[in-house]
Amino acid sequence: MKSTLKEQIKSILKTLRLYRLAVFAYCKLETIYGKGKNILQYLYSPFLNYHYTRRGVPDGLPFPPVKLVYLVTNTYRYDWFYKSGSLGQQSIRDILQKNNFDINKFETIMDFGCGCGRMMRQWKKMNGPRLFGTDYNPFLIAWCQKHLPFAEFIVNSPSEPLSYPNKAFEFIYVISVFSHLAEGKGNFWIKELSRVLKPGGLIYMTVMGTARVAYLSLELQEQFNAGHLVVIGGEYSGSNACAAFHPESYVRKMLPENLKVLDFVPGGAKDAYQDVFLLQKKRIA
Repeated sequence: MKSTLKEQIKSILKTLRLYRLAVFAYCKLETIYGKGKNILQYLYSPFLNYHYTRRGVPDGLPFPPVKLVYLVTNTYRYDWFYKSGSLGQQSIRDILQKNNFDINKFETIMDFGCGCGRMMRQWKKMNGPRLFGTDYNPFLIAWCQKHLPFAEFIVNSPSEPLSYPNKAFEFIYVISVFSHLAEGKGNFWIKELSRVLKPGGLIYMTVMGTARVAYLSLELQEQFNAGHLVVIGGEYSGSNACAAFHPESYVRKMLPENLKVLDFVPGGAKDAYQDVFLLQKKRIA
């Protein structure tokens, strides 16, 4: 029986007395960058990103280190980081326009879970609104503070109220954040976001829902279709290791009384392939 390529490489490394070193290096990379194809993608990233590093970026802004890009997109590729941001901002504009809102007319906008500016960089040329970004990862925020000076950034706690005052923002967008929150944290954050939203203000929120239900097992699909929140890896709530799937009916029930659904667009977030809820805070009578 012919040996596999893997066995051949293993044999060569042992002959050269490099096998233990190779195993150690692989385990180290796996710890830092993930398994299998993620390691290879990281090692190939200088070649994959050569076009952008040689010619620059269309928006004139620098790219974050690939390790930060991976944290927010699960890829080391600059092309998808940039393209997905463009798709995301267009999805926001389209759904706002559909509901007769113009993003340029908001006075204050917050990017909740801003990461390393995948979306925020899209607003560089927008005049008028004051831009704010927040994330629990201090390394992502530090990069944004240094390289995206047209917006203000702060670090937030994963489970404590934001430092912003009540009614601070007219528009908040939350992309693929609730997708990684178990029920308790999800309920906490939707209430907290409604606190810092002005009466009449809007929240653009994406969730893994109808557009992603096919990824679930048949048993979990039944739970989802029955209107139950489906959480995988709930013990890791708040990180990418947690995946939460939100049925439309569940989201409508979880909302605080002061928030109403203006629009629901299955698969409306083209960058994240997620469902979109456009929420509005009720005005006090």
